[in-house]
Amino acid sequence: MKKLTEDLKRMLTGLAYQDAGEFLPINEKMKVFGVGRKSEETTTPTTETVLQQIPARKRVALISDGFGSEALVDYALHTCQRLGAQLDLLFHGTANTEWKDDVIRQLRRERVSYHRVNLSTNAADDIAEYIHSQLQLLYILAQPNDPAVTELMEEAMLTRGKHLAVPMVLIEHKPVKQFQSVYTG
Repeated sequence: MKKLTEDLKRMLTGLAYQDAGEFLPINEKMKVFGVGRKSEETTTPTTETVLQQIPARKRVALISDGFGSEALVDYALHTCQRLGAQLDLLFHGTANTEWKDDVIRQLRRERVSYHRVNLSTNAADDIAEYIHSQLQLLYILAQPNDPAVTELMEEAMLTRGKHLAVPMVLIEHKPVKQFQSVYTG
């Protein structure tokens, strides 16, 4: 009877955790499957690897050239609040400083933790490097007309076997069309 009770407990625990993998970040899933970087364990850590290991917090990245829509920022704010994630602001190009300052004020007002990253002139490569270095990255937010995002997606699609390691959510703000009601009576 004791063995049966233990077996039932084990089965119920397995049933309770059957969908837990859907909520794990990619690096945790890879650990479960036994796929990982073994070279990091054997080498002495550099300053760069130590800095990458410190933030063990979930992250959401927002890519912008400084000309973003309000819908994009609102979506990022609500997502970070709901998931308890940090927002990484990846700015590139000649970004509109007024818009960037406005976004940062909103983040502070809503008490959302953020990190600001200024990308170089080769923004698509910087974004790809960022994606591969951030193990806790849940997904990326951007606008479909952003030139760096377009270049990144085209490069990923054209290069066989290369794909983005995290999902990219594209948010486009389209104004609501005003319809006039025509009354024929």
